[in-house]
Amino acid sequence: MLKNNIDAKPGDFVELQAIQKNIMKYITIIYMIPFAFLIMGIIVGNLIFKGADTANHELLSFAVGIAFLAVSFLVIRIIDKSFAKKDESVIVMTRKL
Repeated sequence: MLKNNIDAKPGDFVELQAIQKNIMKYITIIYMIPFAFLIMGIIVGNLIFKGADTANHELLSFAVGIAFLAVSFLVIRIIDKSFAKKDESVIVMTRKL
């Protein structure tokens, strides 16, 4: 939800502005953290299952990667809550039209 810093009323037209720095920060978090966790999970699973001489170590490594991916969504949720506390908005109201 957008903060109403300009005292806009329902029905008022307002100008919105995107904050480039915050958009890039969110994009990095939303896309890179899950990707990094997936790759780390696959690598960790591969090291564990290949070392144990398991028959389907690639499939099991992928399953570990998916588990790491699920954990990454919890990490993103925690990061998102910390951004909400810092009041770092991506879009802000700049003025009434």
